[in-house]
Amino acid sequence: MVIKKDSKTSANVAQRTDDSTIDLEIVRDGNMFRLKLALMLGLALVVNTFASGRFGWTLSSFIDISDGISDGIVGETGNGAVAKNDASWISELWSTSLVFDETLPWDPSVYRKWIAYENGHGEKPPAMLVLTNLGWNQQNQTLGKRIPRHIRNKEFMIGIINHPWFHPTFWEELEEGQRTIPPNDTTRYYVFFDRPTYYDSHYPIYGGYNDNLDLADGRPKERWEEWPSQRDFNRKLFREAAGRVRLLQFNGGGWGLNSLERLNGSKANWPISFIPLSDLVSRVNETWDQGLVSPADKEAHLSPHQQEEIATCEAETKRKFFVTYVGNGRSGHNSKFHQVYGGARGSYFALHDNQTVFVGSPDSKQIRESALKGLAYETILMETVFGLAPRGDNKFSYRFAEVMAAGTIPVVHADDWLWPFRPELVDWNECAVIMPEKDAGNVTLQILKGMSLEERCQRRKRCYKIYKDYMERPEGLIHGLVEGLELVATTGIKPFVGIKCSDYNYSFECNMQR
Repeated sequence: MVIKKDSKTSANVAQRTDDSTIDLEIVRDGNMFRLKLALMLGLALVVNTFASGRFGWTLSSFIDISDGISDGIVGETGNGAVAKNDASWISELWSTSLVFDETLPWDPSVYRKWIAYENGHGEKPPAMLVLTNLGWNQQNQTLGKRIPRHIRNKEFMIGIINHPWFHPTFWEELEEGQRTIPPNDTTRYYVFFDRPTYYDSHYPIYGGYNDNLDLADGRPKERWEEWPSQRDFNRKLFREAAGRVRLLQFNGGGWGLNSLERLNGSKANWPISFIPLSDLVSRVNETWDQGLVSPADKEAHLSPHQQEEIATCEAETKRKFFVTYVGNGRSGHNSKFHQVYGGARGSYFALHDNQTVFVGSPDSKQIRESALKGLAYETILMETVFGLAPRGDNKFSYRFAEVMAAGTIPVVHADDWLWPFRPELVDWNECAVIMPEKDAGNVTLQILKGMSLEERCQRRKRCYKIYKDYMERPEGLIHGLVEGLELVATTGIKPFVGIKCSDYNYSFECNMQR
């Protein structure tokens, strides 16, 4: 760590000088060395291109954005008042803080309300987002830099640090005794791990091999040996702000809290809000848990004119294809369910008519010789009224986000699936067509055909607004997760949406519970 004097602002600015250090294995075979180097550089280029292209990220540290004017102005209020942050005290106390992590893009347009409030500007926010320093931000950076950061985890981090309620140094100040929590404090705290909690072997290249490009920043791939237990997890905040703290835990199905630490939300060692990609309502805590939306693989981008067609209901008469599904027919693991009903996906394959219903695998004859021939997948969805997004091997489907991005109404069959976001924030019944897995196929198709143009228009509007607000960017995702928990804390609990397990269900997971 080097502290360098900034001639423009007289603020001490800390800069890491070793972020780009890459340890290369010295090998005797020169060709092998060149091959390894080429692969590493190629991987870094692809990851950087993917991230920059998808989100338009510009790398900058917190110090960069807080040091533009004397004393480091951060954000701006509506009336022109500003908040100040002197970078020097941060550099002296928290030399490994994420404020120096130049691999994360800090949005300079975000008005950071806690920094403003603590410098005498604006009102106190009702809640605070904080990050631990157990992983990437720990003092031992020799170890910290060897903890892998997966691409989806990095997207979560970007959403967290660019939330207006995020406080960049609160956790470290509390641990070091530089801050106390007043007895009359009413702030609600949402704590996130600064370590990998979400791993998706198919992200960002779906259908690829296991462990594809789901790594960021060129970090070596090393699994974290175990999750922190009660013994090594700092509980000061949870003790001093009891009842007002939630530890938010992402999980993609591969990594996450182990069974002894999680069990379920009510038995975990910490007050936790579990946020899984593919879990069952019957297994979670209905008070605090919520589902996580998967990112779109092939993401459609509607033009202003296409968005206007949704707003004016013109899309209901202009879209060419009534129902589409281009994908495989796998629908879980229950052979009897497949045999009798064809599965949530297979039930639709026989309904392909090349006129209003288009269902099949991408390389199948019925798709290659249909009206969809030669059309890009995203174009097909943007011209579709109802997009099928039935569950596959897992409860969630990557097609769900793709359908939403295209302004298309999703048709979902996923019994007992924990839907994304809290029901207090998003009522999916007003957007998606949600039907039991056993009713996939002709039963659901008849319901779609009987839906009025007015209802279709209202559902489409709600769906596209949900996508734009909470699904399109990491910042929106974090906003949605936090807003939902704020509604739980302030307005009470609503029942989860979706199809819960009952005697009516034939899905594999519901059968297992009988």
